[in-house]
Amino acid sequence: MSNVLLWLVIPLVALVIGIVWAYFLSRPPRPAAMQDSMDSFSRFRSALATPPASGAKRSKHALPPE
Repeated sequence: MSNVLLWLVIPLVALVIGIVWAYFLSRPPRPAAMQDSMDSFSRFRSALATPPASGAKRSKHALPPE
């Protein structure tokens, strides 16, 4: 009888672990700190300000400059 209960407990434990794991993965991300956001935006702007590498080519479908 105890062997049967052991075999029934194993899937239940796996189910609980799966539920906890799914809850952990589906949580919304923490909001970014303001300084981190500003640093990321600063890196983004500096990347846009630099000219492309010499080997980089524009796509044929790129919009013409205004």
